[in-house]
Amino acid sequence: MLHKDAINHQKIISKGELLTLALLFLAVLVLLFPRQGLKEQILEEKSNYDLTSIYLHNLIRLEPENADLVLEMAKILYQQKKFHLAKNLLLALREDKTPKIQQEVSLLSLQINNVRLEKEKNIHKKALLLQENATLLSHIADVEYHDINKSKTLYYTALALKEKQTALKFNLNILSQCPRNEQLKWLKNLHYLAHDLNQTTIDKEALLELVKQDTHESILWLDALLSMDKKVILNAKELGLKGDNLAYFYLLTKQADKAIPLYLSLYKEAKNHVEKRAYLLKIIKQLRASNKAKEAATIVQAYEDDYLQESDTIKILLKLYLEAGRADLAKRLSLKLMQKKDIK
Repeated sequence: MLHKDAINHQKIISKGELLTLALLFLAVLVLLFPRQGLKEQILEEKSNYDLTSIYLHNLIRLEPENADLVLEMAKILYQQKKFHLAKNLLLALREDKTPKIQQEVSLLSLQINNVRLEKEKNIHKKALLLQENATLLSHIADVEYHDINKSKTLYYTALALKEKQTALKFNLNILSQCPRNEQLKWLKNLHYLAHDLNQTTIDKEALLELVKQDTHESILWLDALLSMDKKVILNAKELGLKGDNLAYFYLLTKQADKAIPLYLSLYKEAKNHVEKRAYLLKIIKQLRASNKAKEAATIVQAYEDDYLQESDTIKILLKLYLEAGRADLAKRLSLKLMQKKDIK
């Protein structure tokens, strides 16, 4: 019969040796296992997921080119709803430095977590899954990707998690490769995110591009830009502004001496009465705001005949003439109105 201490000694040795032997066995298995049977063996595994993960981890360490194979198997497992095993395979790929692998691993991990979140009832477990998603996104946010659709998926996932800083990084990546017809959408998204995060440098760059590209809303973006930084140096030529937008730019940058002649030119070139009236009122408004009512009266008197049948516009002109101290112009316009109505 063996002594009790000898028995204990044997047990202690056997545990340590067991782990060592297991790892050696796995390493040998990696080298000897036929590749064509690997996929089938993994898919048939229904019990020892952790052992399978260790096996694949060693496979990747010794033969890095097999990372794509493991990733494809993880995708198949995901489709088969074998989420636990799929996650273990993905864990084995976490150390891979290839941007494409990093993105694919994170995307698939997020998909698995989202499926689990839909079914999970435990608040604590849900919070852990959400935190893992945020960590996954943050881990790959600074990597430049060339698959724009997957970058968009990551962007929307980050927004859903309220990870705006991470979403902003994905937004920048999307902008660097999206087609021209999508530029405005992602520039606007970038502006709103940068504004919320107080990222003024990025916000200014986004707004400057919006001024250049969004010709229908240039005024809106100019307002936002100058509201953020009144001292920002802007060049009308570089911004590519024209017409009404250019005139408004001059007003925003306190260059009324350039704005009024441009508005007058636009008035003369306008193709319909509605546009003409709008430009006339802008001239009046801007000159009055600059305490130049007399100058406004001198300019608009030449066009008053076009508005004799519009009582609202006539009232504005009469008020302007009186404010400018030009009672003579107000009297002359009143007489024109009387003659128009055949009043003696």
